[in-house]
Amino acid sequence: NLVKMFETLQERTEEYGQIPGIADDASLGKLVAARSLMFKAWRILYLAASYKNQKQFPEALALAERSQQLEKVARTRFTESKSMDEVDKQWLDLLFTMARQAKTDAHAAAILAQTADTTETPSESVKQLAATPLSTRLNNYEAAVYGDVGKVPKLVEFPPPIESVACKPVLFDLALNKAVYPDISARTKKKATGIMGWFSRK
Repeated sequence: NLVKMFETLQERTEEYGQIPGIADDASLGKLVAARSLMFKAWRILYLAASYKNQKQFPEALALAERSQQLEKVARTRFTESKSMDEVDKQWLDLLFTMARQAKTDAHAAAILAQTADTTETPSESVKQLAATPLSTRLNNYEAAVYGDVGKVPKLVEFPPPIESVACKPVLFDLALNKAVYPDISARTKKKATGIMGWFSRK
């Protein structure tokens, strides 16, 4: 079991770093920390492979990314310690290559699994999906829907639906400021009622 092996190497390296005198040496302390991180990255890498074999692709992808991050930190620690030998460099280079490959494999396997789940789509659902414009479902594109030769996907709704447009406000009507209205104040005067109104008639 490679996961257990690298876990043991990590534990022994950390115990080695706790020996009196090693912690006082900055260069040696960084070297021990770098090797501990490198073994941890290897352990996580093989743990990602185990998750991938169990078809748990999101977990495998996350672990592969974590292994890549630890490899970068370990390489930085090795550079700071100035004590990296050729064997450490070979282990780091191999770790970098395998972590990148594991990440790519996990990502590809996740996409293939998702495609396999959506291969058997009912015909009615396919027709409905093809009739929906791509502009309204940017995160849901099925290439199989447009597998027919010469068939162009529906990008947008055309012609667009009719929408009501607000009228231009009176505030922006410049002609209103020059308009002159007739004086109708005489029409609005209240006429007297009753007997006095009868005498005032002409």
